[in-house]
Amino acid sequence: MPISPNFTSLYSQTHEVDFLECAPSGKLKTAAIGQILQKVANTHSILGGISLEDLQRTQIAWVLNKMKIEIVKLPQWQDVIEIQTWIQSLEGSRSIRDFEVFLNGEKIMGISTFWVIIDTEKRRPGTITIPLDHFTIFESKKALKKGFSKFPLHLPFEKISENSVRYSDLDMVNHVNNTKYVEWVLDAVPFDKIMHQDFKEIEMVFKREMVYGMPYEVNHHADQADRDTYSISHGSSTYFICHLSWKPRGEKAQQ
Repeated sequence: MPISPNFTSLYSQTHEVDFLECAPSGKLKTAAIGQILQKVANTHSILGGISLEDLQRTQIAWVLNKMKIEIVKLPQWQDVIEIQTWIQSLEGSRSIRDFEVFLNGEKIMGISTFWVIIDTEKRRPGTITIPLDHFTIFESKKALKKGFSKFPLHLPFEKISENSVRYSDLDMVNHVNNTKYVEWVLDAVPFDKIMHQDFKEIEMVFKREMVYGMPYEVNHHADQADRDTYSISHGSSTYFICHLSWKPRGEKAQQ
């Protein structure tokens, strides 16, 4: 698609938090954060002429490799939030896209996402074939206070649930959508814990793609009083790993 005359490298969009996006607390669900961000990023890519449709002409697509979310507080049902996004880094077939979420002018979330290009036919790393020089790269504008962490290679995990990939888990790239991994993990968190505590930070790494029918286990490791580590794996293969950092419900995280 052609570049829209309305395209800007720093893009902003508003979103009213819907009833279906909220948890029993009335606050935005954690998995819904990723869904909203993807919609905003998709709109920005369409305006910039690098949508999935554009990429698929040469059988490539951007896939999410890492995401980190720093949360001051979560918006609630009917809150109107503003999401700003920009490309913070672009090197070959790798890119960092950042987001900031505002409520009534206050920054309530900072998010950084790391993306890589894959060849959707060969299911291997690909090469970007679309010009991107019309995008301004904001190298010094960072949404996070702290960058991505290094996850330990070996942790003593305990298996807490198991399942297999279903049709409803798949997206247009014909693999498990990144928001599904988060949902699988959150469904395994003890109900009392998730009902009485809030997230202050979520960090995740998508290590391998998953496709229809693949079996998987959700595993847990309690490494700190206010942080849990979860993984999704099968056999010796780990597909996803994440940190969930907590705070008492109602406590506001430091900005």
